[in-house]
Amino acid sequence: MVKDLIKLKPLKTWKNYYKQRGMSPWYDIIDWVGGYPFEVAKPEKIFNFFYKRNFELIKLKTCGGGHGCNEFVFIKKH
Repeated sequence: MVKDLIKLKPLKTWKNYYKQRGMSPWYDIIDWVGGYPFEVAKPEKIFNFFYKRNFELIKLKTCGGGHGCNEFVFIKKH
């Protein structure tokens, strides 16, 4: 929004937010604020927690050290 003000197009991002992100900007703000505080865990902590409970990792998506969340999919072993 600061960039919009500099470009003399106030609220351009806010008005186009749904098209770009697929959700309401207002509810995205609520979700963002509601997510604090949060706890960060290293991947090895996640793996160890589930392996001890007899789960197997079947899919992993990382953010490559950037901003975002790593995603893990585990299944219960028989």
